[in-house]
Amino acid sequence: MRSATFTAVPAAFFVLALFAGSGVAEDPEHRGGQDLWRSCSSCHCVPDPRIPEDEDWLKLNETTTCISGEHDTPEARKALIAYLHAEGTIRPLLIDEEHAAPAGAKCGQVRVPSTAGSAYLKAERKSVRDGSPPKIRLQWKDSEKGTTLAVPAGEYRVISYAFYRTDEEGRRWIASGSSAEGCAQVTIGGGAEATLDLVPEIQGHLSCEEGEGGHVLGFFMTDRGGKRMSLSCGGKLVNPSWLITGAEGERIDAGDFAVT
Repeated sequence: MRSATFTAVPAAFFVLALFAGSGVAEDPEHRGGQDLWRSCSSCHCVPDPRIPEDEDWLKLNETTTCISGEHDTPEARKALIAYLHAEGTIRPLLIDEEHAAPAGAKCGQVRVPSTAGSAYLKAERKSVRDGSPPKIRLQWKDSEKGTTLAVPAGEYRVISYAFYRTDEEGRRWIASGSSAEGCAQVTIGGGAEATLDLVPEIQGHLSCEEGEGGHVLGFFMTDRGGKRMSLSCGGKLVNPSWLITGAEGERIDAGDFAVT
């Protein structure tokens, strides 16, 4: 298996992220979507309409959301998207340049990456008992050296995160990663400035195995810590292509990887 770092993707690059919550919606259609969302919420965050890139993520999940077995129907997907759009759906506390932590909250400073992005934080149980918000969504813009945000003190796991870039044609690119165990950990408070240890980088892993019908090519993307990542543009997954050539450079076969 080989890995290559895709740090120079089009100035359009970067992602993904996703979002979790447990909203209460009275509409039966929304309740069905909420039930489906429970299987996603361990890794992803409920999207927020105040973040433009989340619209792209919703569009992406109209076709790619993991809805398994008998539940994978157009009606189920419609219910899921409706729930995520619903005004009554509960979303994590949003903290960015325009939305601050609740008044009176004991906060610490967190330095975020210089590349625009967002991160979904879940507080550890002890921190929740001590008063930390259970779920926080951080969002930040491009900056030369990275900026700081005031975030309620506590110990958190970064469950999912995304980096954003817009190319010269105005297309939004999202590179995202997620893990229920945590893509990173951060302790906020205590006087020292914390750093969100996330890097806008994708590593590609290529494999080739010989099977009964010939050779099988495999490809997947991770961050530096080995957590799965994805790349999308305008609400569509971006999958790398493969090309097989002969000794003289002639084209033998080509196609797109089915990235999982």
